[in-house]
Amino acid sequence: MKKIEWEKVRAYIKKCIPPDPYGFSWLDILRVCFGLDVLIMAVVLVNEFVGPADKSMEINAVFLVTALMILLMPASPMFHPKTIIEGNVVSALLASASIYIFPESNIAMILSVSASAIAMYALKCFQPTALMLALFISTGKITNYYFALYPVFADSVVLVIVAYIYGQITKHPYPAKIKSQ
Repeated sequence: MKKIEWEKVRAYIKKCIPPDPYGFSWLDILRVCFGLDVLIMAVVLVNEFVGPADKSMEINAVFLVTALMILLMPASPMFHPKTIIEGNVVSALLASASIYIFPESNIAMILSVSASAIAMYALKCFQPTALMLALFISTGKITNYYFALYPVFADSVVLVIVAYIYGQITKHPYPAKIKSQ
């Protein structure tokens, strides 16, 4: 029976895997993937514990993308805790208002996204995934303003708190401080 030479196997596997163009190590990729699972699981569990809101499962896509961006760019001002919470709530309120004003029109989708972008920019809480949230709310025709409180505000707070805790555990703090040059 022939003995397996693990160094040759490892060298062959390493040769087959292309280098990461973004500079992430395999350990960083695993940390991000596991963290993504932890963050979105926390949001889903809170929604299950509190009780399902109308269309709350559809907006989990927004929180999934936000969680990914938190883990990939923890120092970005677009994914700072204040920006996430304020941007999501502003977008949810403006999207609900757009649907209330134009209930049976595609104009509401355009109005909700553009109004959200302008408001977030003016309030200095611009967050790209909040625009996706405004689009989901307007396509789902959600006119209930309480939707901005639960699940949008609640899920945003849960996401930020769990990201902070996960960052402390993994020694990759969130929100990260920008390194001075």
